[in-house]
Amino acid sequence: MADQRYLRLVDRSHYWSYFYTGLFIRQIIAQWQAAGYNLAGRPEILATLFNLGFVHSKPGPDPHVGGADLTIGDRSYTFGSLAFEFYYSGDLSDSYPFAPKAQEAAPTLVANLQP
Repeated sequence: MADQRYLRLVDRSHYWSYFYTGLFIRQIIAQWQAAGYNLAGRPEILATLFNLGFVHSKPGPDPHVGGADLTIGDRSYTFGSLAFEFYYSGDLSDSYPFAPKAQEAAPTLVANLQP
């Protein structure tokens, strides 16, 4: 089964990569919902947990943005903060409409989560 999964993930169509990503994100959402926390409208938290892995998904009232450090130009981001910036940029809103998040509700982008 692991060989089949690997072959699926390296398939050039990307279907399986997107499929497994969707399953993982749905699993994270369900885990947090079961603990009483809603991750709707929190792409930065979902991206952070996707980047760090399920083992670091610990539902709580104050999730932090983090993940791998990325430098673009002269600006540093974490995986989760870059996801937040891109998601709310509206760059794909013609294909994937969303309700913009109020500026005052934007999270403080912090350094990587510590395991």
